[in-house]
Amino acid sequence: MSIPPVPPVPPVPLVPLVPEGRSSTPRDVQHHLRPGTLQLAALPPLALYVHLPWCLKKCPYCDFNSHENKGELPEAPYLDALRADLEAALPLVWGRRVSTVFIGGGTPSLFSPQSVERLVADIQYYMRPGTLSLAALPPLSLYV
Repeated sequence: MSIPPVPPVPPVPLVPLVPEGRSSTPRDVQHHLRPGTLQLAALPPLALYVHLPWCLKKCPYCDFNSHENKGELPEAPYLDALRADLEAALPLVWGRRVSTVFIGGGTPSLFSPQSVERLVADIQYYMRPGTLSLAALPPLSLYV
């Protein structure tokens, strides 16, 4: 039995619709968008976490979003969804350096080496971290 592909998630509107003539940004968000006195010499760096949610077995104490592997993993559709997420986030992160990349979740080593290579290539292309290579990752065989 194979795991069905992950269905696409429709985008969630970030700002609720309001009647005409009123501000479309909620007051609590307006408060955070107002000009302040904090002046940064540069934007702070980002940390990127990539979640690969499949495990060999779901542990009874685990509350993380993880799923027991019951066949072939939907690696390509999941990586397509991650790429779409990266593309959608680009306007929010342009100009910021990525200082840390963490690949975690369930058991990331369940993904094939080709899929991990594609994931690393996508992160390099879209996020341009300082140093990220497969050579920097521990051998996948240690964790399977």
